[in-house]
Amino acid sequence: AFAQQCGGVAGTFRTNPDGSPSGFVATTAFVAPTVTMSPSSQVCDKAIVSASAQILGASIIKGNANLNNPAFGPGTVTVENSSIEGNASLRNNATVKNGSTIKGNAIIGGSA
Repeated sequence: AFAQQCGGVAGTFRTNPDGSPSGFVATTAFVAPTVTMSPSSQVCDKAIVSASAQILGASIIKGNANLNNPAFGPGTVTVENSSIEGNASLRNNATVKNGSTIKGNAIIGGSA
């Protein structure tokens, strides 16, 4: 089924690996089948989410973001034009943008 999210672009709501409802993925974005997303999360633009990433809450991944195995949530996390790798964890309204790179076991939270 097609839906309008990510600022009104076409895409689909996917299903998580465990069969539960998942978030919205724009037709221009890529989300690996191993990724778990909350139903209110969005992956937009040319963003890539891979490995066993977990995107929880009303998180928005957009631009040319590249996420490889991080965990997001609780709260709303926004990632734009940045790279998040390893076991990094973003939560509680964190925003990462402008070409930032977060790696390893970093934890970003609050209104960071």
